[in-house]
Amino acid sequence: MSGDFAGAVAQIAPVVLLVIVVEIAANRDRMVNGFREAGRSAALIRSMARRESLTPAQATRARRAVIDHRRHMRTVCALLLYLAISAAVAVTLLDAEWRAIGWLADPDAGPAPDDARFCARVITLAFFRIVVGPLFALLQPMVEGLVRTAPGAFSAPKLQRLLDREQNEAPRS
Repeated sequence: MSGDFAGAVAQIAPVVLLVIVVEIAANRDRMVNGFREAGRSAALIRSMARRESLTPAQATRARRAVIDHRRHMRTVCALLLYLAISAAVAVTLLDAEWRAIGWLADPDAGPAPDDARFCARVITLAFFRIVVGPLFALLQPMVEGLVRTAPGAFSAPKLQRLLDREQNEAPRS
């Protein structure tokens, strides 16, 4: 490790760490809301499951609760994985910062190639994490939107043929 490299790590790491920690804190509310929504649907599922039978309206509501619960749990699990990765990157980034500062503070510090490689890999990983975060946030609603709209888009031509056929078969006055 050189003085210039250790100095660069010591300057870059706190900035990148701050970006990651701020994003982790911002996602806390999303996580809490996701658990809250999943808890609501879980409570409805539990109450419906205790019944001996369901009316058609209750069965429809129960099916909706199961679908909602699965959706909320997928979202929460993905967010928890994302936050766990972010936290792991933040901890390793903090370790790289300590290694660089420790190296700079030691007047007898030698080359320390292992520490230099570690710092370089962690900074690269942290930058990758910073770039992937916004991309993930962008792709998630896009994927959810496609999941919701694609079935309708694929069914539209069939429906149009049905409407055209019914219009042609309708009695004309």
